[in-house]
Amino acid sequence: MGLKRVFEILAGLAVLTAVVVYIVITSYDYNRLKPYITSAVYDATGRTLTLGGDIGIEVSFTPKLIVEDVSFQNAPWGTIPEMASVRRLEAQVALLPLIGGVVEVKRLILVEPEILIETDPSGKKGSNLEFTPPVKEEEKGPAAREAPDAADESGPTLPAIVFYDIRIERARLTYRDGPSGKSHAVGLDLLEAGTTGIESPVKFTIKGDYNDTGFELSGNTGPLTALVDPEKPLSIEVNVVALDTSLKLEGTVKDPLAIRGIEVSFDSRTGDIRKIGKALGKPLPLEGPLNVSGRLSDRGPKSYRISDLKMTLGPSDVSGSVDVNLSGEKPSVNIDLSSEKLDLRPLIAGGAGEARGAGGVGGVGG
Repeated sequence: MGLKRVFEILAGLAVLTAVVVYIVITSYDYNRLKPYITSAVYDATGRTLTLGGDIGIEVSFTPKLIVEDVSFQNAPWGTIPEMASVRRLEAQVALLPLIGGVVEVKRLILVEPEILIETDPSGKKGSNLEFTPPVKEEEKGPAAREAPDAADESGPTLPAIVFYDIRIERARLTYRDGPSGKSHAVGLDLLEAGTTGIESPVKFTIKGDYNDTGFELSGNTGPLTALVDPEKPLSIEVNVVALDTSLKLEGTVKDPLAIRGIEVSFDSRTGDIRKIGKALGKPLPLEGPLNVSGRLSDRGPKSYRISDLKMTLGPSDVSGSVDVNLSGEKPSVNIDLSSEKLDLRPLIAGGAGEARGAGGVGGVGG
């Protein structure tokens, strides 16, 4: 038998093996995995994960996992049975990185997720984010109460997970304060965030509402590696539109996880300030367009400065700087402002004269 014939046979066996594997993967009933998945979640959290729909997989070099009708049990004292639910989940994962222990999620789609975060009415049990895993029988004996061995720390670890493209459709996140019974809800019509790699910028778009007040947020940040590298500043550019107001933030944060090294400029423009007061439920004694711009930076731990501050409200204007220091026992604020024209009549009951002039206010501390 010639060498060429051997290679032909090996190639044929490889193709046949790939076909068999493909048939097995595509014909396997992944719903059989449900008991194992729900059991693992219960062992980790003490709560029930319900997989009401089918589990399916679309096979390719980036296989897609599809799960429908997923729900997660709330705390026993919760106001509703389910803490979270998702109508449909799709996750597309790259195969080759799995060999190195890295899960690269090329695309994650969540359709109609609903999440409730709440605290208990008594204020003693914390929030429903606190989980209590069940105690196993083998852990109930005296040996289980002893301090764990150092060898336990060398157990299996979770693989690194990298997300490249995330899309969330028609989501709702609600926070409920148990003692007061007050709720705050954020609805997301659409959230999209994506990057071409861990060294590439992240672009995002968010459209939704907060307590029935609509908002839009878009922009981009530097590569995610900047989050774990204090020597690499994270660039940010964010645009927000809400309550007849547009806000633009642009700059860098040197150490975003520690919130240090802030150098961010801001520019806010409001069509009519009365709309803000109406949304807050507290009518303001002011009206007209409000423009505010400046630059925010930190000058040390818990010490911040707003420089190049410029603010106009109707015919009035203010400019200057503000320093805030929260590091001491008593917070201190130093304000240095000046104005070419300042009308205080709307703020003074009964009316008062118009204050005009190039006056200044400085050195207010506490």
